Amino acid sequence: MPRDYIYDQGFSEERARLAGIESLWDPGSRRLLDDLGIGAGWRCLEVGAGGGSLVEWMAGRGAKVLAIDIDTRFVEPLAGDAIEVRRVDVRTDELPEGQFDLVHARLVLEHLTERRQILDRLAAALRSGGWMVIEDYDWTGLG
Repeated sequence: MPRDYIYDQGFSEERARLAGIESLWDPGSRRLLDDLGIGAGWRCLEVGAGGGSLVEWMAGRGAKVLAIDIDTRFVEPLAGDAIEVRRVDVRTDELPEGQFDLVHARLVLEHLTERRQILDRLAAALRSGGWMVIEDYDWTGLG
């Protein structure tokens, strides 16, 4: 794991922490992605796949999903025909270009100082007409 990552991946309650995030955020994320029409034939990139709840949901809608994270231990069991799992650091590792109908990241970029460059890389991963959905806190009003 990168040493400058904000959360200790060895934290014994990491899965419980991720489950709390999923419980709070999944309903809104699912509604938003439903509104975009996610379904069969879509190719999705889930950035910071975490516990995998959205990865599983996307695949259940008929999408093919590439789930990436710096810690893949919780999503590895989901790998199969519709789900590919890769250990990727979005700050430094290569991403496929022009391949995705949807690029989704939730509570990822707010932790990374290189977020503007990462956004450019994520945008390059989209097919023409694809959607990028970034769900993060906006801390600008607190400065």
